[in-house]
Amino acid sequence: FSSVSDNPATSFGLVDNLRVIEIVSPLFGDDFDSDSSGNWAIHKSSDDTAVTFGYDYSADGIPAAPNSDGSTVGVKFEANIAAPTGAEAVSISPVGLDLKGDYEVRFDMWINANGPFPGGGGGSTEFLTAGVGTTGDHLQWAADTADGAWFGVTGEGGSGNSGDFRAHIGGARQAAESGAYEAGSTADSRNNTNAHYADAFPGQSPPAAQAAAFPGKQTGALQHGAVGFAWRQVSITKVGDSVTWAIDGVTIATLGQALGAFTTEGNIFVGYYDAFSSVSDNPATSFGLVDNLMVHDLGADEEPSALEITTISVSENKVELHVSLAGGELSPGQLSLQSTVAFEVAFADVAGASVEAVAGGFKITAPAPAPGQQFYRVKF
Repeated sequence: FSSVSDNPATSFGLVDNLRVIEIVSPLFGDDFDSDSSGNWAIHKSSDDTAVTFGYDYSADGIPAAPNSDGSTVGVKFEANIAAPTGAEAVSISPVGLDLKGDYEVRFDMWINANGPFPGGGGGSTEFLTAGVGTTGDHLQWAADTADGAWFGVTGEGGSGNSGDFRAHIGGARQAAESGAYEAGSTADSRNNTNAHYADAFPGQSPPAAQAAAFPGKQTGALQHGAVGFAWRQVSITKVGDSVTWAIDGVTIATLGQALGAFTTEGNIFVGYYDAFSSVSDNPATSFGLVDNLMVHDLGADEEPSALEITTISVSENKVELHVSLAGGELSPGQLSLQSTVAFEVAFADVAGASVEAVAGGFKITAPAPAPGQQFYRVKF
């Protein structure tokens, strides 16, 4: 109504103890905070590529990834480091991973590139790659040996209409007019200057530390639509027979069986690919980073257990959640409570939280949060 209270001091509403609960079922994960290379199969086109596990990217002036809880350690990829003999690539796959049903792959991505910008220096155009449905026992790049559904994106947008955003089925790169790209089927539907990308990804500048270390080179800013010099959250979602690729929640491409037969079961990969024979004129700034990779079960084909938050209560000294369990079997040790003060801050385990089995499910008890909003989720 348009009326005004005759006593505004007493006319208000209150919201307190807001909680958002998310149930997460991980199938695989690696935060890359240490040397986890033993858990990964590494495939390289030649010795002129590199994968560095446990790499502290703060040395390049890069801040912690959004899901890192402050850690600045991840896995670093490089290709065509010194010898320009042709295209080069590297990819890694988890040892023994065999996915079935519906699932989602998520990770934090940073693509660095050599300047000056917006054009980039010599040999600046390289791709961060990732995909699903691979056997995991070979290199994934644009060759006949590639399998599954996979994607690649440049950091500085230097490929033009040939594709800064590329979707592949096996060794076949999908054409602009294929219908795979959310940006449409026009000639520029894979180019970063297309409005679909330019509106979503404002052009970024190199970190200040890189600009200071390489004056005259790491200068300027990327074109709008280029995804480099920022942490991007990548998702690859497999539902049914289709696979969808998104960056920061923006759908880039969807691959279905009508475009060509491919498997969606098996392993995954992340990697780095220089599709050109040129070598960067400043190799120290030419690389890609991956951090905090997780594979989540979307539970479309089978649901061994279902959890539901039935009640949540907050008192002066504790938070108590009651969780019901329908179907399947879970033990208290498989559940953990996580929290964050804001969605842009990564969730972290709640210190002092305890889980006990009760009739029909579980009771989770934790110390009361500090004043202010708090978001909770239950992980199993």
